[in-house]
Amino acid sequence: MMTALKEHLVRQGIEALYAKLGTAKTLRFFQMIGVNQGNTLEEIESVTSKLSREQAIKLVKKARGS
Repeated sequence: MMTALKEHLVRQGIEALYAKLGTAKTLRFFQMIGVNQGNTLEEIESVTSKLSREQAIKLVKKARGS
């Protein structure tokens, strides 16, 4: 399978998880299945780029349990 096609399918899968589960549950899901390779900062930014500053802060607080 071509790399571009693989990347497209992975992106579609991430977007589907994000749409269905929301950001916090999607990130928890990735943690549960051990998806933690690559550039974590870029991965987080790609998921949170759609959020406002306030939404991102709420997400972080929720993920921390505070």
